Amino acid sequence: MSYIYHGTSDLIALPGRTVQTYPSGLVRVERSFVCRKADVATYRDQIKAGDEMPLDDGAPAIDGLYIFPDPQEVSRPDGFAEFRVTAYGRSNTTGQRVRSFPKTSFFTFYANFNVPNPVYDPNDTSSPQTLLTPVRKDYYYDQFDANFRFCIPANERIPVPTDIREIGGAFVEGTDIDLFTQSFSAAEIFPNLNSAFVPSPAARRSARFTTPSYGSQRTNFGKFDEIFVSYSVRAADIDFGTFSNVGSAPAGNQIINSVRATPNGAVIELARAAFSTGITVEIGGETVSLAYGSRAVGGTFIVRFLGLGSLRKTNTILITGLDENTVYTAKIAAFNVNGSGGSASASFRTLIAGGDTGVSV
Repeated sequence: MSYIYHGTSDLIALPGRTVQTYPSGLVRVERSFVCRKADVATYRDQIKAGDEMPLDDGAPAIDGLYIFPDPQEVSRPDGFAEFRVTAYGRSNTTGQRVRSFPKTSFFTFYANFNVPNPVYDPNDTSSPQTLLTPVRKDYYYDQFDANFRFCIPANERIPVPTDIREIGGAFVEGTDIDLFTQSFSAAEIFPNLNSAFVPSPAARRSARFTTPSYGSQRTNFGKFDEIFVSYSVRAADIDFGTFSNVGSAPAGNQIINSVRATPNGAVIELARAAFSTGITVEIGGETVSLAYGSRAVGGTFIVRFLGLGSLRKTNTILITGLDENTVYTAKIAAFNVNGSGGSASASFRTLIAGGDTGVSV
């Protein structure tokens, strides 16, 4: 069928332009164009996916409207061919930030502290020298999750929104204390962990977070990609570790296990007292101090360790330099950084060199 055309042979934009803007800033524009059927091939090559929308000012897009997908073609009964075109752009670069309603959750501070066992029996291998006490404290916080929708040029690397922490975060017990900026010491949380506990509870630990829900979805619309990012923080539990109470000095009755005399001294088996770092030995008014595993030389006698056992096993000291066949009393006390504890005494008579077995007293 032949047609008689009057007027231009150019592409003609039809009335009725439809604009839809999305929270991400994505802009979708739909409109139709017609041309003479004889010119379809010419305009088909000019109106294709990736090209800018023809005969359009691009509003409200800020950096162009680009056709996606390829236009639909409709052969009309009036002798014209119609191109139905959809194009996408973006109205801004910031998109939309959505902060969820707060959800109340909690995290926990943990610590363990050791104290000497007041009923420790050095002769009972099943008797522990120390008692471990676990402590915990729960803190409630308001948790805010965040969603981000924005548009970026296709195939561009997804940027991490710089305002994540301002929108999604966690705040202790409904206050404005942001855990991202906080650190805590064990003494602040557990007042019973005072300066007598080591290592120092003044050491601070920062609040930590896990991010079990940080993900993104990416959808392509030709020249632009629409990005959806979800971000959620979870406060992780904080474990301050184990503290040992060295505030109370070691008890004297934890020190001496057995005594065996020698010609110029004695062999004494010790049970290492809880939280002690060494011992003092006093004989005849003279006192020497030595750390476990070491030796000390006094003016009238020498003390050295013969072996270093674990906390529950005995340690053996050898005392030398004393006169033979003489009664001595050795007063022994364990010490730590806070001083010496109660002492225990061991009396013995040194042997006679050359055969006298001697008698310990």
